[in-house]
Amino acid sequence: MDGKIRCPCHGSLCSMTTGVNVGGPAPGPLTPVPITVEDGKIALA
Repeated sequence: MDGKIRCPCHGSLCSMTTGVNVGGPAPGPLTPVPITVEDGKIALA
């Protein structure tokens, strides 16, 4: 989705890199969470 994450509940679009709301009904950005990437799998850190 061109670097965007779509919320399956409300349809908002947020930037994958910054969390900023770029479309839809969300009133603000996503809360950042630490992640790790190993062998192509993303997990909460």
